[in-house]
Amino acid sequence: MMLEDLNYQCTAAANGEEGLQLFPVVPSRYAAVLTDQTIPVMTGMEMSTRILKKYPSTRIILCSGFSHTATKQDAILLGIRYFLDKPIHFNKLSKTLHNLFKT
Repeated sequence: MMLEDLNYQCTAAANGEEGLQLFPVVPSRYAAVLTDQTIPVMTGMEMSTRILKKYPSTRIILCSGFSHTATKQDAILLGIRYFLDKPIHFNKLSKTLHNLFKT
């Protein structure tokens, strides 16, 4: 809802596998990927790694609460552009997206 409130059109996937199936259909259709670390089927890091392997210029934002499986440093090393700690507030998301599209 926050993304739509910021005037972004969104495509939602029920899990990481569905996200991987949707993305390659028309990768240029998506300006960015916003994922959570804890999603069904695979982690957000795993999904991001698989996307970046085929489409290295993809802008990805990874969100996570307390997690032993994902750190900001790990995300950046993989090529994920931004790592957002939960809870995600409207202003923080807005600023992150603004910065993401400046690059």
